[in-house]
Amino acid sequence: MSAARVSRRRVLQIFGVAGVTGIASGGVTASTAEAATPSAPTGDTVTSLSSFGVVGMITQVYSDRFVLRAAKRSLVVVPKRNVTIYSGRAGKVAGVAALIVGDRVFVEGEDRGDGTIAASAVGSVYDNIRLEVKAVDSLRHLITTNKGVLHLDGELPDLGQVGHRVSVGLTITATTWTDPRDRRTYLLLSDADRIR
Repeated sequence: MSAARVSRRRVLQIFGVAGVTGIASGGVTASTAEAATPSAPTGDTVTSLSSFGVVGMITQVYSDRFVLRAAKRSLVVVPKRNVTIYSGRAGKVAGVAALIVGDRVFVEGEDRGDGTIAASAVGSVYDNIRLEVKAVDSLRHLITTNKGVLHLDGELPDLGQVGHRVSVGLTITATTWTDPRDRRTYLLLSDADRIR
């Protein structure tokens, strides 16, 4: 079983919904995160009998933990031994030190009750968009779309670069992620993307 399928199952278990859509491989899409937290897309929590989940923004990163701003409070997130972490366009990363301050993430784990979460999974929140390709700059790895300029040098977690040819006139439903450091938006292509 792939890590992407495990992550999807974990999120479905947390949300308790069999038909949740919008899960990106290894991460959570904004539509799914907002469905779980309709009144405050960043910060509310979702719980089940066995786990705890929260969406928030990373405010500090250390080598062994990070601080998450969620629901007007700060939580310290400490990874469990076998934690799975997905960060932005890099996909699966080895540890919390690779996380990015300002990134919006979903954290699954156990609430220790003292403002600390023992995390079993951490993943950037991705966005699903539908766009039309207007121009392609293959030298700079950019495409101009009806949604603006997107960078093509990202990859979805566990999938690697996908061999789709992006060309003018295509309509694409895809997953994107915006880097909070420079506000660049990356188009993360996957086998599930519909290219017509």
